[in-house]
Amino acid sequence: MKRIVLFIIALSITSLANAQQLAFPGAEGFGAYASGGRGGNVVHVTNLNAAGSGSLAEAAAKAGSFIVFDVGGVIDITGKSITIASNVTIAGQTAPGGGITIYGGRVIASNSKNVIIRYIRMRGGKSVNEKKCTLTLDNCENLIMDHCSVSWGPWDNVHIVDANNITWSNCIISEGIDPQRFGSITDGTRNWTVHHCLWADNKSRNPKMKCYIQYYNNVVYNYANGVVGGHSAADNYQDLMNNYFIAGPSGSNKYFDQWTETDHMYSSGNYFDGNCDGVLNGSLVTDHHSATAMSKPSLTSTAPMNLETAQQAYYSVVEHVGASRVRDTHDLRIIDQLTSLGKKGAFIANEDELGGIGSVANGPKPTDSDNDGMADDWERANGMAVGQNDANGYTFGNGYTNIENYVNSLAQKTAFLMPPTSAKAELTNATTVKLTWNNPNTDKVTAVVVEQSENGKKYYEIKRLAGSAKTTTVNDLQAGKVYYFRMKFVGDDLESLYSTPVAVNDEYMREGGGTPPGTTSFVPLSGKLYRIINYATVPYNSGTTLSGVPKYLTFTADGALGTTETFKWDDPAIAWEIIPAEGGVYIRNYATQTYIATVNSSIGGVDKIGSTTKPAVLTINYTEDQQPAQAGTYGNVSLFRINTTANGNYQIRARGFANDWFWGSGTLGRADMVFTFAEIDEIYIKLTLTKLNSTIDSATKLAREAQTDVTAGYPADAFGFLMDAINEANEFKENIDENTSQEEVDAAYAKLYQAINEFKTTMIYEFRGYSTDLAYNIYSYGVSATSSNSVAKPDVPRRYLVAVKGEDGQPDQLEYKIGLADNDIDNGQEDPLASDPAALWALKDAGNDFVYVVNQATGKYLQVQKTLTDSPVAVRPYFANVDNGKNAFFIYADETESSLFGVGKPNEEQTGGEILMLSFHADRTRMRWVIEETGVDVTVTGIRQINNGDADKTVRIYNLQGILLHDYPQHGMYIEQTIDSDGNVKTRKLFVK
Repeated sequence: MKRIVLFIIALSITSLANAQQLAFPGAEGFGAYASGGRGGNVVHVTNLNAAGSGSLAEAAAKAGSFIVFDVGGVIDITGKSITIASNVTIAGQTAPGGGITIYGGRVIASNSKNVIIRYIRMRGGKSVNEKKCTLTLDNCENLIMDHCSVSWGPWDNVHIVDANNITWSNCIISEGIDPQRFGSITDGTRNWTVHHCLWADNKSRNPKMKCYIQYYNNVVYNYANGVVGGHSAADNYQDLMNNYFIAGPSGSNKYFDQWTETDHMYSSGNYFDGNCDGVLNGSLVTDHHSATAMSKPSLTSTAPMNLETAQQAYYSVVEHVGASRVRDTHDLRIIDQLTSLGKKGAFIANEDELGGIGSVANGPKPTDSDNDGMADDWERANGMAVGQNDANGYTFGNGYTNIENYVNSLAQKTAFLMPPTSAKAELTNATTVKLTWNNPNTDKVTAVVVEQSENGKKYYEIKRLAGSAKTTTVNDLQAGKVYYFRMKFVGDDLESLYSTPVAVNDEYMREGGGTPPGTTSFVPLSGKLYRIINYATVPYNSGTTLSGVPKYLTFTADGALGTTETFKWDDPAIAWEIIPAEGGVYIRNYATQTYIATVNSSIGGVDKIGSTTKPAVLTINYTEDQQPAQAGTYGNVSLFRINTTANGNYQIRARGFANDWFWGSGTLGRADMVFTFAEIDEIYIKLTLTKLNSTIDSATKLAREAQTDVTAGYPADAFGFLMDAINEANEFKENIDENTSQEEVDAAYAKLYQAINEFKTTMIYEFRGYSTDLAYNIYSYGVSATSSNSVAKPDVPRRYLVAVKGEDGQPDQLEYKIGLADNDIDNGQEDPLASDPAALWALKDAGNDFVYVVNQATGKYLQVQKTLTDSPVAVRPYFANVDNGKNAFFIYADETESSLFGVGKPNEEQTGGEILMLSFHADRTRMRWVIEETGVDVTVTGIRQINNGDADKTVRIYNLQGILLHDYPQHGMYIEQTIDSDGNVKTRKLFVK
């Protein structure tokens, strides 16, 4: 036993010997000695893509990276995650503009060591699985997270289990969302320091302290339960010093909650303010709430501790907490709630209640000639050579590399000005516009610059207002002309980026519209196109009214005149040229260059009244002014009949079929027989952009829904190529002008279309993205061996793959048992089979997309046979289809795809049945298996079998003092030793549970 104890001691001594240099000046607590990416490759994040070349996801996944940012803004990873490897520094303070926000997915640093994360916002949101967290730090070691904001986690904002030597400092952990709305949970974490953090608008777990924790100078605001004890059978040690608990509108007085005698709490200098009166006037906390009170702190770190009073900590938090170099609108809102001291704050269901993620401004990247991650100006100011990549040199002699000294110099509030937000332009009359905007800055703006444009490209300054201004009026505009406006802020030697441009008189981009009232004689103008709109509620009906949605005149695919309710402002198919002609006008469709021609058909026929060679002379005749309910206009519009000069002056009117029109009597002003015209400048839809716009929309939707490096997802590099193609297409569209040809537009469309198709061919069919720490259910929706069903149904009970103990020395058998249907489970019923160890399976990578699958009840391995085996056998899951919203797989014996599982005939009791071995696959539910993560930890038996692969070994369990245990401990560290039949030690491994 002595050798075991010495082994543990040696590990501790080695860790201490390497823990000398602080992660950055001012680092405190147990994670203060994290080395991050010190001395590693400097990696630039060059775009805001979710994955692929130049993305944060690609950079963070590389061990030994020192990450800097060339861009600022929101990285939308909806449906995806970013994984942080070991020995990584993420220097968010280098991001220009408003910094970096990660939105829509998860950030995972599980099992990573020596990580530094600074000045990053991580906001999960409603797209994250409801049982997951925004940030996961399980089994981390030597990590410090500083000046970060973590929010919108559905289960908790942060999940941190079995971690060691961790510091969170100056962070905001806020607004957990449905279903739990919690701050953070931990279990088994040791040596965790949390200081100068703000916990706001979380119902509970601020955090849950099932751990050994140093918790000082934090502020907890607007909660139902404040900090929560471990309240478990295991001993936990919590040192709570000089924290401030402040009730809010949703809050209570439960500053400490759910504690038992196994929680060993040292409480000193903590204050509670529960009167919500807008004044910081709390009182000292003396109630320890059932915890075992300790007379002195239980934890001591060799790193610095700069302990302030609770009152001082409150002001420090207000000033510095979060990604505060430039706070985004959400952090500013949280700080505003806190400083209301009880007046503001709320628990939220999800980010939709807040208007979504919003935007974060980009900004100019400092010049970095040698691309070493350090700005040229800073290098010159510090006597360093510009043009020489010396990021990892030690010029300063303070133990930090050159680039560490550079990024540390940026770790302070910046004078960067956030641009105006929520800009709006509203016509108060035909020639006057009212502009409004919000100022997300505090007191740094000295002037507001307002600029105007007539084409949306070239702007000129029209006003310079006081820094406090939030509105202005622009007069003497030309009625009906399109104007664009944008604003920016100016401070002392500073300027913000521009606001989002806003426009007025841009009716051509809006749905509906019509001819201005009082226009009794319609005269087409040169350079204009027109939408021809009907607002009838019912066609070919005397009771019709003008309350219908806009219906745009167009030609259908078969050449008939018809209407569509589908509106795209730049769609040439709903745009018409109206050309003066002798005795009237010609009307020609802009997309097809086909004229409306005179054809008089019967009511039962289809009127193909299009012609390229024989246009009809038509007249446009005023009927009256009326106000269509859904025209989108402030008042009346002029309405007209469209008549032919031939065939008895018949008029165009709707008959009641989608594509059928006919000629009416020629004099009726009924709603289904009158039209109005929305005028468009021809330049805006000169080119046929419909296919390009639609393809950009399709590609963007595909990218948003695509996951990377998981089954039914796509490789990260392929995703990067698709994003590059989308960005290129958008850039092309933004630069279209009067010199752009249709051939260039078509080429851009074809290139993006090809990129989409190439991306789809890279779809991953192999089994990816699984956990080796959690158990899985494997089940099918196949009902029997003869079923031809190819579509899974939620009312079909699941067929769980289970292991059944063999009788009389026979091998364990593989069968299926019938559980509940998805409909039952979704309605709140608990399926007992789902947690039965016989139906729980642990997974381990066997290489080349094969896996080992071991049963948790028997410790035996799955093979593509009716029996299980003692020795590991690799099987190959391969994506087959999506069953009830879940990936389903064929499970093959090898790559030949000639041997796989299937659902056999059920027994008479309908409780289960046999597993069939098949030699072919088809699109049948009975051959497909869902492999679903359960959230149940892999049992020690499963870990042992997968790691060691020999079920015949005798196992002995010892604690760290070398004392033999009769069974595995519920929590904590232990040593597992395997002995062969001759009594020889075969393996000895350290576990944490």
